[in-house]
Amino acid sequence: MLAAIPLLVPKKHLGRANGLVSTNEAVALVAAPVIAGTMLATVGLGAVLLADVGTFLVAVATLAAVRFPAPPKGEHAPTGAVGADVAAGWRYLRDRGGLLWLLTIYAGVNFVLSFSNVLLIPLIVSFTSEAVAGSVFSAAGVGALVSSVVMSTWGGPKRERVAWIMGGIAVGGLSVIVAGLRPPLLMITIGAVTLMLLSPVVNATSQVIWQLKVAPEMQGRVFALRRMVAQAATPVALVLSGPLADRVFEPLLAARGALAGSVGRVIGTGPGRGIAFMFILAGVGMILLATAGWLHPRVRRIEEEIPDQIPDVAPAVLPEQPAG
Repeated sequence: MLAAIPLLVPKKHLGRANGLVSTNEAVALVAAPVIAGTMLATVGLGAVLLADVGTFLVAVATLAAVRFPAPPKGEHAPTGAVGADVAAGWRYLRDRGGLLWLLTIYAGVNFVLSFSNVLLIPLIVSFTSEAVAGSVFSAAGVGALVSSVVMSTWGGPKRERVAWIMGGIAVGGLSVIVAGLRPPLLMITIGAVTLMLLSPVVNATSQVIWQLKVAPEMQGRVFALRRMVAQAATPVALVLSGPLADRVFEPLLAARGALAGSVGRVIGTGPGRGIAFMFILAGVGMILLATAGWLHPRVRRIEEEIPDQIPDVAPAVLPEQPAG
């Protein structure tokens, strides 16, 4: 899907198109739980499942109605062999070091941010209820929706995109630190909402860079490899988060824990404060990764060193001409 966007959308509107993709995700995040809960309470699970099937049919019908232009035939034509195509995608990234390092930064951010994502509910319910946790998630979803709508209207920055990305990651890390500093729900909500306000802008801006700098005939292969690498560390973080919280950080920040007299004086001690310390460490990790990305010359100069690979207008979909 992401590789198809530059074939359908003019270059100048790529930011807006990626903002619309984020809007779809944010609408689902905000509206789907409310609609599903209402349907479950009124018409039952069967109707929910039928609605699920119906939405897939709508999606398939929409997809069938869209005519996708073929990417231009360049020097990177696919071979048809999975192994060879994966290797071609890797060589393409390796030869463009700025993109490879940008991908590495994103993989690191996904890793450290996954700890806070999975532990947000345990952090909140350590001093309040699940219903309140749901309210925080709803507020964060609204933040993502507002930011996505703004991005789909604005289109994102036209220059200094790397600075926007690294700055957004750094401020996002600061918001994660804020969420872990003290138990009051307001601070956690501010941190979660700020992070979700930033995410659509950072992700859509990054997506524009990839769509501009990767040749259209390579985007499917490169984007698949990029998604695999960027998300590969996430399952590791999800597996580690529970044991680290329960067996390491929560005991360290217990009332008589090893860090109660140092870190505990700042963020407090007791249930949930070990998880809060994990939030702070995750936020610091995001800031360090953003700093490393900005200081790396190949990343900072991506827009100057790698020429745009797509024309200023989307390829026209022309009918086939008769032979001769």
